[in-house]
Amino acid sequence: MAAPYSKSIRDLNGIWPLNKSLSGDINELLRLQDVPWLLRRGIMMSRIALHTFQQVDSSGVTTITIHNMASGGIKGTTETRVVDGDSREHTDYIWGHVKGLCRFMPTGDTTTDDKLSGDWSEETREGECIVDETSAVDGSWSSVMIKVWGFEIIDNSRYLVRHVTVKRGNESSSAKLVYEYNGPTP
Repeated sequence: MAAPYSKSIRDLNGIWPLNKSLSGDINELLRLQDVPWLLRRGIMMSRIALHTFQQVDSSGVTTITIHNMASGGIKGTTETRVVDGDSREHTDYIWGHVKGLCRFMPTGDTTTDDKLSGDWSEETREGECIVDETSAVDGSWSSVMIKVWGFEIIDNSRYLVRHVTVKRGNESSSAKLVYEYNGPTP
């Protein structure tokens, strides 16, 4: 289902299933982050959905909590993104001990490469996006993942899109992840 215009980069509350037919291949992204082959296969065969809760505290700082849900018995993960540009650490069973920072940024000010640039909708192109950078803390994987979040119009429908690039040494892989809107979170 297309994302309604009531949803914006400042209101991502809801359930966002990954549309695999519109998204790029994530196998190389996962490989560059040392995700084991069997787990990669399981993730790629599962239905994936982001259950997203976004709130703003009294000081104006936005926190996005994403419960990554997968079908087929794959255990999900939870990401908490404080969108203030400060680096924070967390640990989960897929990525290990990582640090990341997340910030709102005028889309025109992003200094990312072409692989992270989208065919953004007018609201994203002329407004804001989210830039999210993650890297390993303990050396379990030595890559850097950069995601740029915004909205795109694809086949006359509006979708949440995350352009993702993972770099490890001289290797790099990019993919566009396209998410439909499936209503509010319970």
